[in-house]
Amino acid sequence: MSLPDWNTEGLLDPGAHVATLSDIYERMVLDASGRSNRELLFSSLSAYLTLIKRFIPSGTAWIDGGLAMQHCDEPNDIDVAVIPRDLTALDRLSHDDQAGLYRLITLNDVIIGDPGPMHLDRVQPFGCVLDAFLVDPDDDHAYFESWSTVKKQGQIVEGVRKGFAAVTW
Repeated sequence: MSLPDWNTEGLLDPGAHVATLSDIYERMVLDASGRSNRELLFSSLSAYLTLIKRFIPSGTAWIDGGLAMQHCDEPNDIDVAVIPRDLTALDRLSHDDQAGLYRLITLNDVIIGDPGPMHLDRVQPFGCVLDAFLVDPDDDHAYFESWSTVKKQGQIVEGVRKGFAAVTW
């Protein structure tokens, strides 16, 4: 298993830990509480990574959220930072492929024109169980910092850092 054991706080030790989907399943689904919800989240993650590879031929996905904490009894989301190896390659995607890619990314401040004008603060892929962010490889330090931060009930826990899984293709 590539992922380290949970530490005494039910977190992975700080850092980005290279992992396969099998590693993530073993550690974050089988070796954690709230298994039934974790199964749903893992299925969404697996499908998501299959789809994102259609548009980004090589890159890394950092996996965080409730799935990445052992004692989160009812994890309700996964956070994925998608870091393309070559960000400029996305500019060469066809219009249809660019549209397909953006359907897999969390969008903020969305205005819908049809079936009637509507504003949505956030649109998430996979029925709101997954947040996905497209990250510039030259600017991934901000996401690394965010993914390493521990939050309880939305509040940052000072002085505590955690690790996360990193899937590369």
